Amino acid sequence: MERGRPRPPRRELIAATWAPDPRYADPLFAADGADALDALVAAGPQQFPGHRFRLTTAVASLHDRARWGWELVGPDGGAPVAEGVDFAVLAPDGRLREVTGFFQQPAAAA
Repeated sequence: MERGRPRPPRRELIAATWAPDPRYADPLFAADGADALDALVAAGPQQFPGHRFRLTTAVASLHDRARWGWELVGPDGGAPVAEGVDFAVLAPDGRLREVTGFFQQPAAAA
């Protein structure tokens, strides 16, 4: 997306990147369906103000599966407050159907 252009509404992004029957689960959250996924994403900024996710690995895919590493960093952009890896099942059109997230202890806390 180009800088300065408004972001599409969240539901449009979900429809463009997730299959019509999305499922998400990690140790803290679960969402079954587009409405639940939308609510989960909307709650993030309230629960973790100023935080953002960033990839720590490239997205690797094999047939209808994918995985990627991530970290959640605070407003200062410093050490991650959470790290993990997500595993996905893709729909035939390549959109996400299911994502399962696993957390790991940040290296700084080890």
